[in-house]
Amino acid sequence: MKDYIAQVKDQHRKDTLPFVSERARMVMAQRAERDDLKAKQDQRWIEETKARQDRLNTGLRGIFNRLTGTHRATIKRNEREGSAHLCPP
Repeated sequence: MKDYIAQVKDQHRKDTLPFVSERARMVMAQRAERDDLKAKQDQRWIEETKARQDRLNTGLRGIFNRLTGTHRATIKRNEREGSAHLCPP
């Protein structure tokens, strides 16, 4: 009886081997895809942050914007847009 149980278990291992290897391949592909997505999201976050920072004028224009209040309005806008993203890096 023990020999029969061992035989059945061996057959079961042989039968499931293609599924196990396919699962391992799929896991690796999904990990790579998630890593790629994370890298793209990080790059997008950096680009959008830089674009928001570039809205703020420097020098004489920056001083004029502070006097007129547009500097504060731009900062508020940047904060709203920055907080719209769910999870920064």
